[in-house]
Amino acid sequence: MGYNDILHPNQKLDLGFETNQAILRLIAGIDRYRGEWSVLEKTRDNRTLRELRKIAAPQSIGYYDALELIYKNYTDIKLSENYVEELHQILIKHSARDTRYGGYKSLSGRAVYSGGSVFADPRLTETGMSAIFQWTNLQFEEQKLHPLLVIALFIYEFLSIHPFQNGNCRLSQLLATLCLLRSGYSFIQYVPVGYYIVAHKKEYYDAIMAGQRKRGTEDEKIGQWLFFFLEGLTTLTEKLDKKYKTYKAAGPYLNGRQKRIQDFIAERQPVKFADIALGFPDIPAGTLKKDLQYLRGENAAVMMGSGRGSIYMFLPVGESLM
Repeated sequence: MGYNDILHPNQKLDLGFETNQAILRLIAGIDRYRGEWSVLEKTRDNRTLRELRKIAAPQSIGYYDALELIYKNYTDIKLSENYVEELHQILIKHSARDTRYGGYKSLSGRAVYSGGSVFADPRLTETGMSAIFQWTNLQFEEQKLHPLLVIALFIYEFLSIHPFQNGNCRLSQLLATLCLLRSGYSFIQYVPVGYYIVAHKKEYYDAIMAGQRKRGTEDEKIGQWLFFFLEGLTTLTEKLDKKYKTYKAAGPYLNGRQKRIQDFIAERQPVKFADIALGFPDIPAGTLKKDLQYLRGENAAVMMGSGRGSIYMFLPVGESLM
C-alpha cells in the first residue's frame, strides 16, 4: 500500500455537525489573536533562550537554537523537506545519542507511544514526506481550508510518518511554530507551543493515537487530535491575555529622560512639540522626536492632530480616549 492510499487528509475531517461546530468555535476564539503583537515585543527576549540553553540537557540545546532561528527568520523560511532536514540537524547536533541518526529513518520497527504504537514503515517515509509537504503548501496557497486545520493535519501526518529515528516530537513543535508564524499567529512567539505539550503529554499521545490506531482505513478520524491542538492554542492565548494584563498594569518601561518628558506633558497638557523643545533645551530635537514616538508607541502619550498643529497629551495606564 502506497502513502497516497492512506493520506486523504480532508476525509479525516469528516467529524459530524456538532463536532465541527465546536471546532469552529475554538478557531474563532484563536483567530482573535491573529496579527501582530508588537506591544509585547520587549517581553520576548532571546536572553531567555540563552539562559535555558545553559541549564538544558544536550538534546534540548538544539531545540532552543532551532526555535530562535525560526523566530528570527520565519518570514523567509519555506515549508520544505530540505528545511525540515536542516532543522532536524540543528535539533540533534548537541546530542551524541541522536547524531547517530541523521536523515530519514532506515530502521524497521514501530514508533512507540504511551498507550499503544503505530507502524512507521521506513519505506513510506520519502513518499509520505513529499506528499504531505505538497498537500500542505497547496492548502496554504489555495486558502480553501482554514490554516489552523491545515497546520493540525500537517502535524498529525508528520507524526504519523515519523520520518526520523529520533526527535520527531520536538521537531513537530518547531514546525507547528513555523506554520503558525507564517500564517499570522505571531502570539506563538510569546507563549511557545512546546510548553503546553510538555504539560499535557498523556493527552497529547492519546490524541495522536486515537487517529493512528485506524491508520489507513476509512475510520481514521482526527477529531480528538484537532481538539487537543486547538484547545492547546486556546490555553496559550489565555496565558497571553494574563501576560498582557500584567504588562499593561505595570505600564511601559521608560528611561529617565522619557519619564521627564512624560511628566512635562502630564503637567502642562495639551502641549505642542515646540513647547516640549523649549522645556528641554538640553535634549536635541531629533532625540525628542524619537522619545515622543516611543511614548506614543507605548501608549504613554497621545498625539492629536497633524503637522505643526499637533498636540501631545498624557493618559494614565489603562485609560483611553474612547
